[in-house]
Amino acid sequence: MPPHRLRYLQFFPTFRCNQKCGFCFNRGLAATEDCDAERFTRLLDAMSDCGIPELDILGGEPTLLSHLSERIARAVSQDIKVNISTNGSNLPLLKSLAGRFPRERLRIGISLNEHFVADGLAAFINEYRPILKAVCTRTMPDLPEQYLELLHTEFYLIFTDSVRKDDLSYTISYPEYRRRLAALKQRHPNVREVVCSGFLPDVGLYPELAGVRCPAGTTKLSVMPDGSVYPCYLLFRNPEFRLGNILSASLSSMLNSPKLDFFRTFRGNPCRKSSCEFLSRCRGGCPAVSLLAAGDIAAADPRCLSQ
Repeated sequence: MPPHRLRYLQFFPTFRCNQKCGFCFNRGLAATEDCDAERFTRLLDAMSDCGIPELDILGGEPTLLSHLSERIARAVSQDIKVNISTNGSNLPLLKSLAGRFPRERLRIGISLNEHFVADGLAAFINEYRPILKAVCTRTMPDLPEQYLELLHTEFYLIFTDSVRKDDLSYTISYPEYRRRLAALKQRHPNVREVVCSGFLPDVGLYPELAGVRCPAGTTKLSVMPDGSVYPCYLLFRNPEFRLGNILSASLSSMLNSPKLDFFRTFRGNPCRKSSCEFLSRCRGGCPAVSLLAAGDIAAADPRCLSQ
């Protein structure tokens, strides 16, 4: 893959949501107007022009957008693969999407948590086999075994982000996350990990991450509802990292921004926790979390140091 050829965009067409999860990485962000259908189409055109093959649609809750189905159809028609993350509350729309688009073009991921489970969700999961996700916190509730045991169902355990210092009271260290993941995988081989490649990048799958601090600006960028582009969604709170707007500036110019140099350069693991079994291979964790929860983007990940 050529240098700086993005594999995907993380797009947040809305920050509105019908839930209030305490671990949400977008909580507390300033209210922002939803991306309308025209801007959504222009985003897809920019992706096609740059050859970006995959779009992750997150939020907020993307199923609150009235034009979502048609925008997904437009993406699929432009040979862009779509992944959508949802809380599963709008099952009629999700059933329509699952029936309209093949799995190889649209992957639906449903987040399960202790706050909300929609009526009929179990039946939807049984019929359509969406991707399932759960956030791994210090007090994570028991996972629904009836979903984990379904054949051909992928389940992702998400390493919790920290967007403020107070979040460290319920997060866990990376080694503890790996222990929980391993224990879960012993019972359910279909369980997979979701964790920043600032820890241990999979260079077999993503060889371009071999010499970088984290994926920001190398394999992915994050886009706000108004088209503003950032290295990572966790930096939406920090306008100094804004690269430009994908609706009015060329993506190639943003990919050459010196603001990405830090993320693309691995200068050695800043962590000095000698007892950690991953110390020699780790990149130091997520730099955005280090900035938000510890005040220093170059510091070691505070989720590990607080344990």
